[in-house]
Amino acid sequence: MSRPVPSRRLLLQGAGVSLALPFLHSALPRAAWAQSITAPKRFLTYFIPNGLSPDGFVPTKIGPDYDLKTVLAPIAALQHRMTPISGISNKANPILTHEAATSGLLTDTEIEVYGVDLNNGISVDQVAAAANAGVTPFASLQAGADSPAFFDTGNSSTYIKTLAWAANATPLPNITSPKTLFDRMFAGIDPGLTEAQIAQRAVNRTSVLDAVLDRVNALSGRLGTGDVAKLDQYATAVRELEVKIALIEDLQCTAPDVPPEAPGFFETVTLMEDLMVVALQCDMTRIITWMTSPSTAATSYDFLGFTDTHHALSHNYLNGGANLDKYMQIQAWNVERFTSLCQKLADITDADGNDLLAHTWALFASEFHEAGYHQSDELPCLLAGGEAGGIVQGQHRVFPGENYGNLHLAALQFLGIPQTTFGDHGYRAMTFT
Repeated sequence: MSRPVPSRRLLLQGAGVSLALPFLHSALPRAAWAQSITAPKRFLTYFIPNGLSPDGFVPTKIGPDYDLKTVLAPIAALQHRMTPISGISNKANPILTHEAATSGLLTDTEIEVYGVDLNNGISVDQVAAAANAGVTPFASLQAGADSPAFFDTGNSSTYIKTLAWAANATPLPNITSPKTLFDRMFAGIDPGLTEAQIAQRAVNRTSVLDAVLDRVNALSGRLGTGDVAKLDQYATAVRELEVKIALIEDLQCTAPDVPPEAPGFFETVTLMEDLMVVALQCDMTRIITWMTSPSTAATSYDFLGFTDTHHALSHNYLNGGANLDKYMQIQAWNVERFTSLCQKLADITDADGNDLLAHTWALFASEFHEAGYHQSDELPCLLAGGEAGGIVQGQHRVFPGENYGNLHLAALQFLGIPQTTFGDHGYRAMTFT
């Protein structure tokens, strides 16, 4: 039977410091642990608003060695670790609106758009967050870019800006400032510490563990047999941590440069990308939802060479020509950013020797397949990573008649959460083995 990775929270909290450490083999006694380490599963949703056009996204060929059309061309280097999915529907959008399509994407719950009170089900990320409660500093993180929306009033604003919903129809707003997310993640960590200060912290941590062991020894003679056994088990864990102290000096999860106060859209997306990678690498959280922009986003992708707003193009592309080309460029750019994020996860070695991407369910999705008419049936998406959890990657999979609720059940199954139904339509987990 494999042994779990020892908790680092005891070490960090007992030392009286706020410090996150990544899962790395060099932080563990290799002779004792090399064959028995298990790494945690992660969940990441990358949302792009205003639709994914099947004509530029869905491969012609089903199965492995699938072709890459315009929108998917940026994944070429990681094609073997990505699965385009087509045929499934977001059935939470029967009324064909931005509000229903967006709010129901991760909840698979039909909302009453014009109700006075907010109403929705719990989103899949929050089911996962509840199952991991207390394990990481943040049960989940919600992030996004604060782009202008086509409409922004009343409940509509909440529905188009929110992917994550807790129980009792509670929306979880996105952090839209990289500086704010940085401050939240690295509160109490001083990236400017000198080597001498870092070394002193290591001494302090060792002193704390010595004090704990002294206390354990003092207590052992005063306890009953059962409590002595429990105390011995605790002391063994502390001694293992003490052994690791010598190995963690270089493993401080170094904070990146502090983001600027008000970056532009392009800079916000790329800065958030790096922060999300660090959050997963350092086990600050295992659950992230990211919205490139809210649904109906009127973002101008001027860095691509045009000033048309995203929402306008999502309707005007139906006329073809230059508008269609610009609309495809926006989608391809977002696929490129998603691929960049996945590559960064793939470049990080996880606790069991696999890379971080292999332990991550990374989903790239949108609310519409036909944005001009707000349709969400046969909605394409892209699944990356997860191989260490049994996901077979590198092929185009078609699931005619399936729905997003079943896709979310597959995600929960990947995360090891036993759930047989989800939302309004999920009743059977889709299979990716």
